[in-house]
Amino acid sequence: MPKISLTEFIDFIGATGTTRLSRVRKAKCRGLYSPRFDHWKQLREAVVLYHDSTEPLDKTKYFNGFLSSVTEDGRRKTYPPVIDNYKKFLGRKIIAGLSVQKAKWTHGELTISVNPELFLNIGGSRELIKLYFKADALTKKRSDLILTLMSAATPDNLNIDAVAVYDMKSNKIQKSASPNPDLMILVRAEAEAYLSIWNQIECPPAVVEIDIDDSEF
Repeated sequence: MPKISLTEFIDFIGATGTTRLSRVRKAKCRGLYSPRFDHWKQLREAVVLYHDSTEPLDKTKYFNGFLSSVTEDGRRKTYPPVIDNYKKFLGRKIIAGLSVQKAKWTHGELTISVNPELFLNIGGSRELIKLYFKADALTKKRSDLILTLMSAATPDNLNIDAVAVYDMKSNKIQKSASPNPDLMILVRAEAEAYLSIWNQIECPPAVVEIDIDDSEF
């Protein structure tokens, strides 16, 4: 039963021609996840911790302290501007962290890990948020698909006001209270196509570590 990340599925939908085949082959034949290849892992976890209501944090100094703990040169260069963006996003908003849980969407034998990182009460609006770190621009088509899958994977009893995807690099947020249900027709058709390709691919015996996990956004 294939289990893939939201990133892998959205990239598949956006691909054309033989690139679609390559996307599925990469997902099926990849090795085990290795955190050392996940460039944004530390920052993603730091943002989640910042909003953890069970942690007694000095939020005025939190990100400065976090940056001082980052040792890898590449991260020390790329993290600060993204953190500056996030501070601008926070601004003077009244924000309370809520408990978030992993989420998945299934279609037949295919399971897609959606896993929003944040569930926040922002000025009275309960919003489920996916963090987006990819270099590829967060286009409207891509964000609409992400929001649609997030909405489909969210339990009805969670009582949310909106699902959202926040682009950490451009400091832009896309949100929706009610994603277009017609997009699910496309999503289900693409899931069928993905499964069809997956079932016809054979992988070599050797595997290597990869740079994609369930939360690559």
